[in-house]
Amino acid sequence: MENSLEKVLRLKIEDAAIFSRIMQAFSSLEGFEATPVSRKTINDIYYDTENKDLFSAGFEYCIREQEIGC
Repeated sequence: MENSLEKVLRLKIEDAAIFSRIMQAFSSLEGFEATPVSRKTINDIYYDTENKDLFSAGFEYCIREQEIGC
């Protein structure tokens, strides 16, 4: 069951120069390799209670449809 977990770090960076500096810092780390990926459409359907209890507790529950299935 462990390999079904997904951890995502999302950053909102409004200044492209800051993003460039962050990527340069990552690139200088030993063993770091940036691998370009093609863009694809992913459809997420998020579920929560009427009062948004999951979101308020810091959780998300969704079903994601990708090219390989759900």
